Amino acid sequence: MKNFQLTPLLLLFWVLLTASLDPFNLALGLGLALLVGFWAGRFLWAGESPLPKLARLFPLIRFFLRLLGDIVAAAFQVAGVVLHPRMPVNPLIIRHQIAFNREISRIAFANSISLTPGAHTVDVDDDLFVIHCLAPRFAEQISSGELERRIAAVFEGGA
Repeated sequence: MKNFQLTPLLLLFWVLLTASLDPFNLALGLGLALLVGFWAGRFLWAGESPLPKLARLFPLIRFFLRLLGDIVAAAFQVAGVVLHPRMPVNPLIIRHQIAFNREISRIAFANSISLTPGAHTVDVDDDLFVIHCLAPRFAEQISSGELERRIAAVFEGGA
């Protein structure tokens, strides 16, 4: 059963991409969603389901909305740095240690950092993240631990 848990999400993604409810497109999308869902469940997540339980759906939506807000706020901060007459860029590399239990949590953390302007995940070695930051204030945002607490609440707790 876990092999096909992603199928509805993949089908929804297909419908959004094709913007069509034509029976042929739906049948093709369903076939591809079943195939990819089976493959992902068998090879990518052989030990556990990547999806949080239904009870975690609202925290997941809240997490994505908050991440979107963080992305917009960071974009304005980066624009301020770039448009500043002296361009106060002081790039640095930080190493940030986290103890997540699930691989999906590590992936969410690394991608959330890379999606947010001003910081980029350069390397991940188990629980050690190497992150490039445009300025020290972006490093402070990562070091505060707020992002990892939000990810743990969605992907670690009760997942």
